[in-house]
Amino acid sequence: MPRELPHYDEFSVKDIKPKTDFEKLMKERSAAVLLRDDIAFMIGWTKADNPEISERLEEILKNHEENRCQDWL
Repeated sequence: MPRELPHYDEFSVKDIKPKTDFEKLMKERSAAVLLRDDIAFMIGWTKADNPEISERLEEILKNHEENRCQDWL
């Protein structure tokens, strides 16, 4: 029987112990992806009740995308 993946709350990037520069890059990238996912969730959650917070979060996410190094591979 296939093993189920851990629930989102059970997974933590801090559990990954990088050894090489590539593994460090992957850990950083995973942390950034999780942060973007959480911010996107917060945008959806706050959009109806607090549109000003939602707009600010969208702006933060947009700025992050613009400031990222997009061609590292």
